[in-house]
Amino acid sequence: MNKQFNLGLNLVTNKQTLKGRDLTETIEIALKNGADSVRLREKNMDTRSIMQEAFKIKEITQRMGKLLIVNDRVDIAKACDVDGVHLGQKDMPIKYAREMLGDDKIIGISCHTLEQALEAQEAGADYIGVGAIFPTFTGDDFVRVTIDTLKEISEKIHVPITAIGGINKNNIRMIFDSNVDSVSLTSAVFSTGDVAASTQELKQKFDMILKK
Repeated sequence: MNKQFNLGLNLVTNKQTLKGRDLTETIEIALKNGADSVRLREKNMDTRSIMQEAFKIKEITQRMGKLLIVNDRVDIAKACDVDGVHLGQKDMPIKYAREMLGDDKIIGISCHTLEQALEAQEAGADYIGVGAIFPTFTGDDFVRVTIDTLKEISEKIHVPITAIGGINKNNIRMIFDSNVDSVSLTSAVFSTGDVAASTQELKQKFDMILKK
């Protein structure tokens, strides 16, 4: 099933990068200034807290016509009726996630090799996250993926690809030389002193590169 959706400039949350700011308020600022979607990724938060955040963020994303994806937790994605789930290689297999969520929901998965990406596509993934492309301090035991591997995956995979890991305003152009469809960002937005200005600058670069 081919779905029409736009991850675009994808925010990946990590409350530890917020420097005391409120998560929901910060997300709303970023969405108002050019971000296209949100992946709620809070590894150190309990189930109830993640659900509470998901419902608050969902109110914003629905009002603004943006996407909300929950990381890892198929059960939370289903309970909160968000737009989809992003799986890791050790999470629930795509087949069972699809059975739980239904055909209308978006299922993405992180991949580090072409073999993983091909397997995920065959299993019915709606998009594939590839990374970490650059060093990142927000991932748990992140696996580095080279630009060459990213290019190879983008050439062989027909579902949308989002690049993940350490992407910022200085290296974003390198990513789009690989013909990806989206970029997933954390520190480049959330760790800055001015979230609105940082998001605007990234969105401007994102749009300019896509038009070329």
